[in-house]
Amino acid sequence: MNLRVIDTNGRQLVMGRNLEQIKQQWADSSKQKFKEKFDSYENSNDDNNNNANNIQNQIITSWSFGELPEIMEIKKGKNTLIGYPALSAENDNKTNKTLIFLKVFDSPEEAEVKHKKGLLELFKLQFAEQIKYFTKHLPDAQKLSLQLVQFNNSYHHQLKQNLDLNYFAEQIINKSILQTCLYEPLPKNENEFNARQQTAKQKLGLIIQQLTKLLIDILQLYNQQTKSLNNYKVWKSAYEDVLQQRQELFNANFFRDTNLERLQNYPRYLQAIDKRLQKIRENPKRDETSMKEIQKLQTDFQKELYIKQKTNPNFGALSDNFENFKWQLQELRVALFAQELKTPTPISVKRLQKVLENIKYNNY
Repeated sequence: MNLRVIDTNGRQLVMGRNLEQIKQQWADSSKQKFKEKFDSYENSNDDNNNNANNIQNQIITSWSFGELPEIMEIKKGKNTLIGYPALSAENDNKTNKTLIFLKVFDSPEEAEVKHKKGLLELFKLQFAEQIKYFTKHLPDAQKLSLQLVQFNNSYHHQLKQNLDLNYFAEQIINKSILQTCLYEPLPKNENEFNARQQTAKQKLGLIIQQLTKLLIDILQLYNQQTKSLNNYKVWKSAYEDVLQQRQELFNANFFRDTNLERLQNYPRYLQAIDKRLQKIRENPKRDETSMKEIQKLQTDFQKELYIKQKTNPNFGALSDNFENFKWQLQELRVALFAQELKTPTPISVKRLQKVLENIKYNNY
């Protein structure tokens, strides 16, 4: 079946069989047309456009631009263009520094994503001295360094780069600023921004200390587990499944890309692996049955993800539904292999089969 997009006059704009590709093609086209229109409106002499003219090229170093509106109207003659303003962090190739601008986007979703990243960078500018201090004086830096040496030298550690103390210090500080500054509702004016900054300043050191401890605890459990893994090679399938699970949890950017709520579950996931390995001697058959149930769900999940990516080449990041399912699989492992550790909500193979069915037959 061919699908067509037509304009208000009935003229065909695009045609094809793949709905996702058409939607993405049209979205890209709309963004480009929005940019071209915005540039032309921006360069007009209409007095109503002074704000738009000013903010687009101005480097932002503090909240000095008044109230941030949810929408912005740009007028040219009788025509009005609607856009969504947001802070946008952009890398300057000449200096390799991050610069912040106020930009106007054609969709509220894109503006929201850009604004959170830009707002984080703006808060980081205000905390420049604190960042410099904690980078050099991270709490328990010696303990963290010791765990990192073992982590990087681990035989089962599949990362292609060594993750040193400076790398994790940056990630700890960034995540601490996220926790103390970027909670809802986000600041919309200078007073709210400054108030949020002052409140965060009082908490920042404590949050950095707590996150450093969490990371040390995670790495310590990982390293201890690594030392004992070779004892379970005789159960080949389970051994390889555990290695695969650990690789899924510990990619190069696991600490940066995993939100705090999920990072706090890492110790429980590692403890569940330990419990599983302790029990496999007593009942290897039960372990195999549970493992096959999980692997079946994982295979079905990967198939759905592949279909989504194939039908929509621009499907780069997991949608919330796919992302949540990935973590529900980790919780299922706890429920099947280490039930005594408990899960935050009830979970079972049947429950996840239903979730996957909903993902399959809905447009996520």
